[in-house]
Amino acid sequence: MKNIFFILCVIFSSSLFGQIVIDRVISKVDLSPQYELYDGSLVSLMGYTKLIGGAIDLPAPTLYYNEGDSVNLKLWNLSQNAPHTIHLHGLDVDQQNDGVPSLSWQVHHNETKTYEFIAPHPGTYIYHCHVVTPIHLQGGMYGMLIVLPADSSKTTWTGGYTYDKDYSWMTSELDTNWHSDTLFNHEHDTTAAIMTMEIPIYEPQYFLVNGKSEQQLNDTTISISSKTNEVIYLRLANIGYHGNKFSFPSSLNAKIISSDGRPLPMVEISDSLLITPGERYGVLLEGNSALIDSIQIDYFNLNSGVVLNSQNINITIQNAIGIEELSINKFKLYPNPVKDNLTIIFNDRETIVDATIFSAEGKIIKSIKGLQDKANHKINLQDVPRGTYFIQFKNQSGSKIESHKIIKH
Repeated sequence: MKNIFFILCVIFSSSLFGQIVIDRVISKVDLSPQYELYDGSLVSLMGYTKLIGGAIDLPAPTLYYNEGDSVNLKLWNLSQNAPHTIHLHGLDVDQQNDGVPSLSWQVHHNETKTYEFIAPHPGTYIYHCHVVTPIHLQGGMYGMLIVLPADSSKTTWTGGYTYDKDYSWMTSELDTNWHSDTLFNHEHDTTAAIMTMEIPIYEPQYFLVNGKSEQQLNDTTISISSKTNEVIYLRLANIGYHGNKFSFPSSLNAKIISSDGRPLPMVEISDSLLITPGERYGVLLEGNSALIDSIQIDYFNLNSGVVLNSQNINITIQNAIGIEELSINKFKLYPNPVKDNLTIIFNDRETIVDATIFSAEGKIIKSIKGLQDKANHKINLQDVPRGTYFIQFKNQSGSKIESHKIIKH
């Protein structure tokens, strides 16, 4: 009778406070280069995946839970050599389940161990490996963990802000010299008090958002598309080794509402936001007029403050009633953002058009006459300084056809 009463209590309590969720990730290494970067280069990764077969993705799959869920997160290690863990960065869990090897445990090759925790306050968190952290994290062993309100509603937390769309951006960097068999396939001495490894100087060549950069950022899961007066919830997490400065167009009315999985005491309204490694922020965006623009991310050295790279993510906001279209899309520009050559592709047949590139101040930078749809055209922008520009297309009678924004790196 007591056993029946206990089972009923467990069922009743889980229905009130959350459900039992059994989840699994696999840690593995792809020693042959398979992950494609924006310039076509391939690189090896170690990381987490949901599938045994297939290449590792960057970042790892996002883990979603509801507030109050009792989570059993299983880690199956198939990486052959080094052990791994899952560190639940920012979650309120006990030491045994926090994934720090000296305080918890390590999962060796072909072992499976389970992390048990109650999903805490709704917010944005990180999970990553805490064994030889600099190498394993740089190798790709990181992902987002998002806790939703108990009812899965589109609110930032129970009784919080409502939103129409949400986007998750995880920033990082990648140094190809760290993605080698020598570092990934190292033996792990479990008897040594301190394990030492010789690693190269960290000089990243790629600066990433959700594992992508440059023209790859036009991916629909990254670039923002919305309607006027829709509220966008932007989840930001920095898992790299450099700082990030986010610059938002002023018309988006950016509101910084949370930090590290907790609401801020006071909402901060700002067009810029600094995020250092390991931090997470929640930002609400709401445009009340049509817009074609971008959000700029500057990656800066934490010691010198020098900006090493900038990435731009496009944001398009259309009038909700759909009368005004922001682009007729007779032309496509590639890549945009651009470093050297801008390619113009004709999507609609125009006999002959002229193109003029203007600076943000309205100064003419380049004029190109007599473009035709018989071939794609490349415009050399190597001598153009970094910044924001606009290209305007006109037909031979001088009537404007359409305009596009250009981001020059």
